[in-house]
This record gives sequence, structure tokens and C-alpha cells, in this order.
Amino acid sequence: MAGKKRSATDFPNITRSEFAQILEKARNTVYVRCPYLAMRDASLLAFEFLFKTSVSEGVGSVFPENRKDREESKFLDKYEGIRLDDFDIATGRGRDVLRCHFRVLKRGCRKKICEKCSTRNDLSANYCKECGSTLVTVKFDSRLEEHYVWDSVRLDDPFAHYIIEWLDFLRNSKDPNPWIWDITRQRAWQICE
Repeated sequence: MAGKKRSATDFPNITRSEFAQILEKARNTVYVRCPYLAMRDASLLAFEFLFKTSVSEGVGSVFPENRKDREESKFLDKYEGIRLDDFDIATGRGRDVLRCHFRVLKRGCRKKICEKCSTRNDLSANYCKECGSTLVTVKFDSRLEEHYVWDSVRLDDPFAHYIIEWLDFLRNSKDPNPWIWDITRQRAWQICE
């Protein structure tokens, strides 16, 4: 998927000059106790914009998200987000690029689960395709299809500087955290807002 630009993004359609102003505002935010958090915020915004990812692909997610769905579902997906070693600098098409390896999730088809044999059946099915029992009272299951992609942006893009600055800070810190943005999805949404 490297080289292909995905259409899904959390950002509204804005120009690069408008986004440059947003990044500068994020980078100049004053955090009294931890001034480096402004660097984190700007790097997250630049990552979401350049790589056209969703917040879940950058910072991670747990699916299903609410407690009731987690208790009723057999399928629980945990993804911690992008790690420090998921970034590297490479050469592509004669240019230096910043590459990132991240997971893309797509929702699969919702299925009826047979109570007797646990076979996944289509939603329109009235009888189980494996054992033939009726599917009147059933559980529903949604699986997520996942795949990992390498995507890249030009290293000379001015917005890539914000990501590289944050990566360098993390690598040079006394106690490096392997996760790039060790925050919740809710906090990431607040930053994006």
C-alpha cells in the first residue's frame, strides 16, 4: 500500500497553508509542567495529516470500545499504536522519505453465531450452515480485518520536521518510551480539536 494515498482521514479539507498555521499554534502551546508536550501535539497532528490516518491507527484502540459490548463479545482487539521502531528513513524514487509501519483496520461483515456449534452465518440465514439448527436466538459477531502497511512521505516536506523533532526527542530522553504517542484516543481527539 506504500505510495497509495488512502481517502480516510479525520481532517477536514484544508489547505497546506491553513494547516501550517494550526501546526505552529500547536507547537507554541504553553504547557507549564511539561513544555515538550507541545512538540508531541504538533507531531501527532502532522502524522495524521501527512499519513492520512485515523486517530486509532496512530495512538491505538481497543475494540469494542464500550464496556457492555466488551462483556458480550468474544472478540476483543487491542492495538497499542505506533512504536518508535515503526519509523525509519529510506530512499524511494530517488528521494529520502520518512516511512512508517502502522496497522489499518477495516470492519468485516457482521455475522450470526450459532449457539450449538459456534459457526459464523450470514445475517440473512435462518438456519446454521454447519449443523442446521434454527438461528432464532443468536449472538452477533463483528470481526475486524487488519493489515499492516508501510507508507511514506517526503523527508523534505516541512510538516515531516514536526514528526522527526518528536522522534529525536524520544530517542534522546533518559527513559525512552517505545510508544510514540502514549495517550488515550480521547486525549488525541482533544488535541485534534
